[in-house]
Amino acid sequence: MSKPLSATLRTYGIQREVLKDTRPATCEEAECEAFAGGFKIVCDLSTERGRAQAAYITDRMNQGEPAHLKRAFVKLTDTPGTLTFVFPPETRCFVQHRVRNGRPAAFVRHNGGSMLTRTGRTITDLSGRCVMRPVDWVESLHEDLDPVLEARKREGYDQPQE
Repeated sequence: MSKPLSATLRTYGIQREVLKDTRPATCEEAECEAFAGGFKIVCDLSTERGRAQAAYITDRMNQGEPAHLKRAFVKLTDTPGTLTFVFPPETRCFVQHRVRNGRPAAFVRHNGGSMLTRTGRTITDLSGRCVMRPVDWVESLHEDLDPVLEARKREGYDQPQE
């Protein structure tokens, strides 16, 4: 009987959780290119989506909320049925930016992992999750990889191909 996958394979990873490891940010904090250089939005009025975009932007501009949208201007284009809104530099964009909050990533080692068999079947066993200090994670990874790298050298895999 063969050993379980968790006894023969380890999987290493560095994980971040988007919502826990980041926070909402302004355009300035996110170093937003649209904020720095200005941006434009072209709305195709022949589509439902384009009409909805144009209505949303004009409603927000007419309400004066947020005040930075008052700086935008509408540019009529040569293309019939389109409307272009031009926003000058230092106008906040419509993206909900997120920046890291300083929380460190988790260095994780799983006993087990995913492995493709000769028959094309994938075996997955991720038991034994272990969160480690970065220095211990690197040391463990090296301990696991050293025998593999030595075997590759012995078998000539690391020789240049001619």
